[in-house]
Amino acid sequence: MARIVALGLIALTVLSSPALADMVSVTIPAGISAAPGQYPVLVPINISDATVGGADLLVKYDPTMLSIADGITDLLFTNWSGSISSNPPEGPLPLGQFVGSFANNNPAPGADTIVTLKFHALPAAAGTISLTVGPNPYKGYGLSTVTEGDTPASYSPGSVNVVPEPSSFVLLAIGGLVGIPVVRRVARQRVRRP
Repeated sequence: MARIVALGLIALTVLSSPALADMVSVTIPAGISAAPGQYPVLVPINISDATVGGADLLVKYDPTMLSIADGITDLLFTNWSGSISSNPPEGPLPLGQFVGSFANNNPAPGADTIVTLKFHALPAAAGTISLTVGPNPYKGYGLSTVTEGDTPASYSPGSVNVVPEPSSFVLLAIGGLVGIPVVRRVARQRVRRP
């Protein structure tokens, strides 16, 4: 019994610690649907507490399945502004990675979308494509406030599910088997009359 009470107190202490209680989560949704060749594939980066003033993030994706343009071309904003780059001043990033620096123009309590990324699903794309988000390694932090500096954060990955649309040939073939009646031709028989 004493062991259960001790474990309960440890769990309560960990869950109520200021670092975890004040932790902000940054997430990419899982299961975003897309078709091969689709543009745009809208991928939001969400934040649980929009009182933070800025976000410096690193995003990783599969460049053989998705593409995105540097700058602001493939970004949609509501309360935030910023840009992305695969070639920051610190040096070029590996293919399939970019950093983004974003400023919150309207800090307010509650959840918000930092940015919605407009990816292009390449024509050969298929399956589940993982996307990860984390702090910008060049900055040493991910989220910041003007008065407090670094904000504790947790980061959760997401995914895009690219499912090819069925081809019209397959649909016609199935439709032909199911919906078209088979007509048999009956040979005429000569009837002899006596």
